[in-house]
Amino acid sequence: MQSILPEYLDVIQKAKFGAEIQGIWPVSKLQRLSELLLDNAGDLQAELKFIQDGRLRLINGKVSAELNVMCQRCMQPMTLSLNTDFKLGLISKEAQAEGLPEGYEPYLIEDDSENIPQMLEDELLLAMPLVAMHEHDCSDFLLQQEQRQQDEVDPQEEKKNPFSSLKDLL
Repeated sequence: MQSILPEYLDVIQKAKFGAEIQGIWPVSKLQRLSELLLDNAGDLQAELKFIQDGRLRLINGKVSAELNVMCQRCMQPMTLSLNTDFKLGLISKEAQAEGLPEGYEPYLIEDDSENIPQMLEDELLLAMPLVAMHEHDCSDFLLQQEQRQQDEVDPQEEKKNPFSSLKDLL
C-alpha cells in the first residue's frame, strides 16, 4: 500500500537534502479537478524528486491518475488516463525565472511550506485535454456513417446500362 502524500512540505529544505517522495492523494480532495469529473473516485499517484543545483532548487515530478469524465462526442462516461512529467524551478521572485535551466517551469514559492496536492492538481489540470473523447469513433453519427460506407455498392462494379440490350439488336 502506498503512503499518503504530505499536504504541506518545506520544499526548500527537501531540495537541500535531495529528498525523493512518492505517494497517493485522493482525487476527492482536489476541488478544482473534481468539478470537471463525473465522480471523485480514485487517487492520484505522484513521485517527486527535489534537487539543489548550486543556488537553484528544482523539482522533477511525475503524476498520474485515472479520472472518470464524460466523453464530449457520445456523452457517455469514460475513463481518462493522465500521466504527466513536469519540471519546476522554485523561485521567490519572478525575476529569478530567467535563470532557470531549459525545460523548467517557474514555480513561485511564497513561504516555507508549499501545498503539494495543489501543485499536483495544477499539473493534472494542465494535462487534461480540452475536449475529452474516446479514442475510437463512439458517436451515433460516426457509427451510422461507417455503416453507410460499408453498405454502399462498390464503385468499381460496373453499372448496368439500360440501353445495353439495344446493342444486341444491331
